[in-house]
Amino acid sequence: MAHLGGMAVITGVQLISPALPALAERFALSESEVSLVISVYLIPAALASVPAGFLADRFGRRWVFGAGLCLFGLAGVFLPLVAQESFGALLVIRFMQGLGFAPAFPLTITILGDLYKGPKLVGALGRRSVLMSVADGGYPILGGILVGLSWLAPWYLQALALPIGLVVLVTFRDWVPLGKHGGLGGMRWLWRSARSPGILALHYVGFLRFFVKFALLSYLPLLLVISRGMTAAQAGLILGTAALCGTFGAAISGTLARLGPASRWVIAGLVVQGLGLVVMAFVAQIWILMTVAVVYGLADGVLGTFVNAYLASATDPEHRASLVAANGAIKNFGKLLAPILLGMTVLVAPLSVGFTAVAAVLIVSAPTAGPLRAYDSRISK
Repeated sequence: MAHLGGMAVITGVQLISPALPALAERFALSESEVSLVISVYLIPAALASVPAGFLADRFGRRWVFGAGLCLFGLAGVFLPLVAQESFGALLVIRFMQGLGFAPAFPLTITILGDLYKGPKLVGALGRRSVLMSVADGGYPILGGILVGLSWLAPWYLQALALPIGLVVLVTFRDWVPLGKHGGLGGMRWLWRSARSPGILALHYVGFLRFFVKFALLSYLPLLLVISRGMTAAQAGLILGTAALCGTFGAAISGTLARLGPASRWVIAGLVVQGLGLVVMAFVAQIWILMTVAVVYGLADGVLGTFVNAYLASATDPEHRASLVAANGAIKNFGKLLAPILLGMTVLVAPLSVGFTAVAAVLIVSAPTAGPLRAYDSRISK
């Protein structure tokens, strides 16, 4: 159910993206106005994730996960109805849908952490990453096909989260004891836990991975097309190759966990990605860039899976959801900050210099993952 729930809620952006031009035409919207459809969804999704984690630790995964899925699915029921009549009403429902996404997606990691330990946990999270990556790539294609039938069709499919949520509420059970503290008590625990070198390293690596990922997504096409003279199709092929290879990296993570300490793989992943960014910044030959994209993607898949495995096992079960949610909020901050800072950099220096600076941060930061060794025994062997 964790996998199904995760795949259901990521329809909130990927599946409906191809329908946005039709929505803009329906209401004569500008590009900035259409972007509100995504913004009013992502903002509550980011802000409500930490409180949702507290609730999941206090009252159980079942109620919070199921309620999030049901709220998301109910929004999917009403969105196609109001999408034809009122743009303002659509934005209100999208805000509510973002509140449903906030607990549902991070709890898929928490639930797997409740169920699995050691390399089995890494393998389960690897399978989750593979499924999410396949959905990330497949939903826009499916959405484009559905728009050919009706521009409202992609919106209807979001309602599939509702029956999944109802099944969770009726049949799901919690495998861990409930926490004794919620609200401010959970916030105090998060603050104290952040003083631990291992938890601090985990938050920083999570932030860094998404900062680099969204810097790449935002500016690599510009670098390759404008500065290297490539076509948009070639730039898309390089990005797509990296994303596809990330699924293979996630798939083999369970095996890697048996071959050596997870912290070594995390440190190696940061260094490999940093070196890959240096090559991307200065090399123009597409065959070299494709090779780098393969290696970079593999490293990203491994890195992401091990970060999630650490999250699911670094603390006691009673606080697991809070820690996962807090790390998710930090990752979202990395997503938002990356295009802003890199955009400021290119105002005073070439884009290649900006990529080199990001690469340097990655490589220099690799040793900061060292404190993760404290948790290696929980996910390796």
